[in-house]
Amino acid sequence: MKKQQLIPQPFALSTTNQAGEVVVPKKIIRGKPVTTSWNQFTDPQAQFFCGIWHSTIGCWEVQYDENELCFLLKGKVILTDIDGNQQVFKAGQAFVIPAGFKGTWETVELVEKIYAIHQFSPVSS
Repeated sequence: MKKQQLIPQPFALSTTNQAGEVVVPKKIIRGKPVTTSWNQFTDPQAQFFCGIWHSTIGCWEVQYDENELCFLLKGKVILTDIDGNQQVFKAGQAFVIPAGFKGTWETVELVEKIYAIHQFSPVSS
């Protein structure tokens, strides 16, 4: 079996003329948010993903089973945990959402972010 050659991959910051994956979040609290993802890389084990993500204005419940690094290129978001603690992030800021986070994601201004996600592999029994 031939070993896969690992080489650096380009990362496009423009999503112009590219089809993205459109999703309407579940458990919407307010607004009519719609998100679009342009995944640019997935590792061979399908545990690491990165790309560009857009969101329209709205608020919805979230529960993270993965770790995610976010860098906001545009917009403003408020993340609120289940105890009511809030964190506000604006364009130019980076943040990490740890696996296990439960709460709400609120897009206050149209958002464009770079994401990098690591999902844990299933535990073998």
